[in-house]
Amino acid sequence: MKFQQNLNDLSNQYEDIVEQEDQYIVKLQTCGELMTDTLAIISMKAGMLHLDTVKKVTRCIHAIEQELYNELFHIRLEKSLLSNKMRQMK
Repeated sequence: MKFQQNLNDLSNQYEDIVEQEDQYIVKLQTCGELMTDTLAIISMKAGMLHLDTVKKVTRCIHAIEQELYNELFHIRLEKSLLSNKMRQMK
């Protein structure tokens, strides 16, 4: 009975991690779209924009994107370790 409970707990944790992974993928897609749109605006209006501000804004978007990739990496690592643990219990 305890074995089944542990396996159920691990399954629930796995489902939570998959949900987190999906959320981070959407966040990264959003960030990518924002960067693409920002770069498109820059290519059309660079002469009318304050260059230092443009650089700061794009660096901020890039930094957020890198943070999201880092978090996604850790989520995927945790998911892989949990998957291995579940496989060992079966």
